[in-house]
Amino acid sequence: MSEAQELRDTIVEMQTDLDELDGITAKLTAENGALRTELDRLRDAVKLAHERFTSYALTHRAKGTADGDAKAAENLRLADVMKKALES
Repeated sequence: MSEAQELRDTIVEMQTDLDELDGITAKLTAENGALRTELDRLRDAVKLAHERFTSYALTHRAKGTADGDAKAAENLRLADVMKKALES
């Protein structure tokens, strides 16, 4: 095999490798986008949970009963868990 043929074969092999890597990169980019979308959905769900637990706490506390205060305390605890989860 001539040196020119060896060099052509190397070029073809490298191009094939690059094409394969381009395909992998495209798949990873798509997967990254899908994961970011899921992450955004999860953050939104945790934010909503924080808001709801806070709202529930206010509703229970407004009852003015020991049971309402206990439920309010638990809802505030859960709201705090959601808030801390968002801070990480």
